[in-house]
Amino acid sequence: MRNTSTRSLVRRSRCIRESGEVFPVAILFGGVLITILIGVHVVLHSLASTAAQAAADSGVAAAQAAPLGGATDPALCPPLTDLDTGGEVDLLTFSERQCQGASATWAAMRASTNMVGQYQPPAVVVDNEAGVVKVLTFGSIVSPMLGQIEVIGVACGPLDLVGNSAPTRADAGAC
Repeated sequence: MRNTSTRSLVRRSRCIRESGEVFPVAILFGGVLITILIGVHVVLHSLASTAAQAAADSGVAAAQAAPLGGATDPALCPPLTDLDTGGEVDLLTFSERQCQGASATWAAMRASTNMVGQYQPPAVVVDNEAGVVKVLTFGSIVSPMLGQIEVIGVACGPLDLVGNSAPTRADAGAC
């Protein structure tokens, strides 16, 4: 008889001691889960930022290498779709450098389209007075914690030649 009461006492005391262990384990599990999700968010954000910046750099390089010229022939510039309206961007207002820069930017963003999307057309600004070209790219990625995250890639570079094929002194302050 004494043996069975000792066993029930041991079982009862074991249950009492183990009941306090669930809460710390739940906190530890939640902390590990949040740490993993933050890590995934940081990796996705850096991936999107790198893709947008690489596309902007590619656009600047293409605009710098493009020949001088006024308005571009729409047949030579690949069609660019405005993602907000779904229509095509008016290419008649683009110069040759803007066309080449925008095309290279779009091609670079399409290369990473499986992970990083484009939520707005790129902005390519050729400033002939300052002798620089500026490119902005707009990318987005979906994070499991914060949903859609939008990132911007910015690049600026000097132009060797502007109108009349005259060399220029690029104004670094314009960037």
